[in-house]
Amino acid sequence: MGKTRTLALLITLCIFILLSNAIPASQEQETPARLVTRLFETVKQVKKADPDKNIRLSPEEDKKNKELAVAVNRMLDIRYISSYALMKHWDNMADQDRELFVSVFTDLLSKVAYPNAGKFLKNLEVSIRREKKIHEKVMIYTTVIHKEEGRIDIDFKLMLVRDAWMVIDVYLDGVSLARNLRTQCLKIIRDHSFEELISRMTKKIEDRGTAHLKEVTGRN
Repeated sequence: MGKTRTLALLITLCIFILLSNAIPASQEQETPARLVTRLFETVKQVKKADPDKNIRLSPEEDKKNKELAVAVNRMLDIRYISSYALMKHWDNMADQDRELFVSVFTDLLSKVAYPNAGKFLKNLEVSIRREKKIHEKVMIYTTVIHKEEGRIDIDFKLMLVRDAWMVIDVYLDGVSLARNLRTQCLKIIRDHSFEELISRMTKKIEDRGTAHLKEVTGRN
């Protein structure tokens, strides 16, 4: 009886730990503003290689980049953004094609967008201007001052996903990156095919050493 009770307690403890790890307590209590601040802090640490200037990442830096990318990915609802980008195509796709797009899009963010954003934001101070609730979503309005670009407004739209706030869109000077992504994806699918879209996204990942942020965001 004693051994059975001990085993039951261990199983209960394991289940509790697994459930606790699914949504960390700190994340569960995190405000939208704090999440955006943490996102900036994390992205700033991502380093970018520049083969043209003979700047290459060490194995340790590459490993750190991967860890930082995983952390940023957890702050974004990548599946939601993917479904928004593909619109009706998403609903008509086979599960394997949906998973393929999410996987390639995640790689594109991790290996191209984050390193470029990290390089751009590295020494910039971010100030949160205000927070606004719009129905079930929240907008966090922020500003950075770049010595060459001047003032840049970077605003975030967040929504609750499984009791945690997650970013579902980013606006650069009022331009929605999710909408920009959707425009590009739908055009390629319409003019060519879904397979061509995946091919072009994969090519950007392979060329990540020379790819620029604007190639992902569409922002000039």
